Amino acid sequence: MELGKKMSLALTGTGFMVLAAAGEAQSFELTLDKTIGSQSGEPGQLALPQGVDIQEGSENIYVADSEKDRIAVFNQQGEFQSDFGQDQIGDEPAPLTFNDETGQLFVGDVGGNEIDVFNPDGTYDRSFGEFTVGTERPFEGPAGMAFTPDSETLYAANYAGDEILKFDPETGEQLDSIGVRGDEAGQLYGPAAIDVSDSGNLYVSEQLNSRIQVLNPEGESIRTFGESRFRPVRPSSSQPVPADIGPGDLSGPVDLTLDEDNNVYVADTLNNRIQAFDSQGNYITQFKEFPADPPGYFWTVGAKYENGKLYTSDFFNNRVVVADKVPEPSSVLGTALLGIGGAAVIVKRRLRQKLASRS
Repeated sequence: MELGKKMSLALTGTGFMVLAAAGEAQSFELTLDKTIGSQSGEPGQLALPQGVDIQEGSENIYVADSEKDRIAVFNQQGEFQSDFGQDQIGDEPAPLTFNDETGQLFVGDVGGNEIDVFNPDGTYDRSFGEFTVGTERPFEGPAGMAFTPDSETLYAANYAGDEILKFDPETGEQLDSIGVRGDEAGQLYGPAAIDVSDSGNLYVSEQLNSRIQVLNPEGESIRTFGESRFRPVRPSSSQPVPADIGPGDLSGPVDLTLDEDNNVYVADTLNNRIQAFDSQGNYITQFKEFPADPPGYFWTVGAKYENGKLYTSDFFNNRVVVADKVPEPSSVLGTALLGIGGAAVIVKRRLRQKLASRS
């Protein structure tokens, strides 16, 4: 990548200087930090986790523990803190998101076909919303949710209705809807997750179109990316076998999340990996294999980026995987500033990439 005219020097936590080109996309990789979720039957054990979010202030990790019909809370060290919602959630909490203004947690209650709202201390407050049910699809009810930057509007994906619903989060009143069923620009098929950029644009993962679509606040399509030949679980059709799935291809993506640079991290569910794209849809990297027991993912379902870390719910492995975002220098000069140790990391990674491309 050619260095831009505007540059800034930043000090990393290790004391090395990194030369950053302002306004340009930077490459990075994801490395394993930890996994969360006891396998021993203790209170911290997870069963089919889905949505993940981070509480502002405490930085605690909130997980929709769908098989146990609860929200499980862990600290940043991965230690179980508490749980709640068992008496209010009808069945299968899936998406969840915090309202940054009020601190309340909004939970998609799939079995109850509604959105449940909990106070910051975990006490139940109210429920609202109604979503499409009675279809042939394996999943119905509320899917991904996200607030506008001012927290005054809540977007919620109506998965089986192929639309995005807009709610007043205080009253629960439905204000509008976006989208109709289809695979053209501006149409939706199985919208599973939403995130909203600082400019107000919506990033939507369409599980049944196997793509990411970017919409403006009026619902007009800006771009799509990540579409592959694979089409999972369509009504009245059998599931095809994916072939030649490569970098940038998606197979039934369930969740996505944005970082501070509007890079998009996609839970590429049926490919058992996380893929990262820049805001224009250009492929950056993937996170698929990592040293854990068991190694790697078995369905990536929930995703949340916060403060340099990516939290992913590993559905069938009953855990949350935490990865660090590690920037890479974009030039020889950047590599030199990192020093011998940093250069060695880059060389090793590029060697791994070359070996992988030959296999």
